[in-house]
Amino acid sequence: MLSPLGHFVLVMAIVLQRFGELYLSSSHEKKLQQKGAYEIGAQNYMHMKILHTTFFFALMGEAFWHYEPPGKSRMALAVLMIVIGQTLRIYSMLVLGERWATKVFVVPGYPPIRRGLYRYFGHPNYLGVILELWALPMLGGLWWTAIVFALSNFLVLMQRVKLEEMAFTLSEEKL
Repeated sequence: MLSPLGHFVLVMAIVLQRFGELYLSSSHEKKLQQKGAYEIGAQNYMHMKILHTTFFFALMGEAFWHYEPPGKSRMALAVLMIVIGQTLRIYSMLVLGERWATKVFVVPGYPPIRRGLYRYFGHPNYLGVILELWALPMLGGLWWTAIVFALSNFLVLMQRVKLEEMAFTLSEEKL
C-alpha cells in the first residue's frame, strides 16, 4: 500500500525531475537558436506550463482532501504506467539529444528524427506524459485530478502535435 506520504514523496521526486528537464531544455534551446532555430507556438507552450504546474498542485490538493490508498492491482498498474511513461520520456530525450526541448522549434535544414521508436511513432514522449498524468492520480484514488487533467492534456497535446508537424514541415522546406 502507498501511504499519503509515499505518494507525496513520489510526486515531489517527479517535480524535481521536471525542474531538471527544464534546465536541460533551456540549454538545448540556446544551442538550437545558435543554429538558427526559432520557436513556434509560444501560446501553446504557456498552456502546457500552466497545465503541468496546476496538475501537481491538484495532485497535492486532492490528496489532502481525499486520499484513497490503492489496492495491489491498481498500484501495480499505476507503477507500471509510471515506469513505461518515464522510460518513453527519457528515451525521447536521449534519441532527440540536443534537439529535445520543452518548446517547439523549427530547425532550418534539419529533417525530423526518424530512428528508433520515432520511425513508427512520432511522439513517444507524449505517450509517456499521458501515462504519467493518469497514473500519478490513480496511486491515490484522485479521480477528479485524473479526469480533469487527462482531458485538458488531450486538448493541449492535440494543438502541440499540430505545431510539431508544422515545425517538421518548415524545417524540411529549408533543405
